[in-house]
Amino acid sequence: MNYNDKINLELNNKTILVTGAAGFIGSNLVLSLIKKFKGLTVAGLDNMNDYYDVSLKECRL
Repeated sequence: MNYNDKINLELNNKTILVTGAAGFIGSNLVLSLIKKFKGLTVAGLDNMNDYYDVSLKECRL
């Protein structure tokens, strides 16, 4: 049994908020959630500061 088998999430037809959605982890989380759950709506939030390359964050959005 792997880790994913132990989690029972019911997110179909739900809306969730992902903070840091333009970052590496956040953007991959959003993609993974959209692929896994039908009818899921994701609202992404990111402050787009210039600590990391802003053009890279814009591309991930």
